[in-house]
Amino acid sequence: MFHHDTSTGPESTLAALRLATATWITDVVEHCATLGLVRNDLPVKLATELALQVVTTIDRFAVDNALHSPGGIGQPTLAISLLRGLLDPP
Repeated sequence: MFHHDTSTGPESTLAALRLATATWITDVVEHCATLGLVRNDLPVKLATELALQVVTTIDRFAVDNALHSPGGIGQPTLAISLLRGLLDPP
């Protein structure tokens, strides 16, 4: 989806989508951290980077394997479950 073509320049639509996605994930993780909804044993920047990489990896897997959603049809909550397992406080 938004990660396969790395040859695009910084002004491309794909680069804008990547930046918008990273910005959105950053905003969500930072906001959740202020509410105590993100584990506090990780720096917020690290939690943000981990979340972005998880989303990218799940997306890449789904596209590469022609899945309707990560984990296959009927498993749309897998991405959320993985993120919660990684970022939820103990």
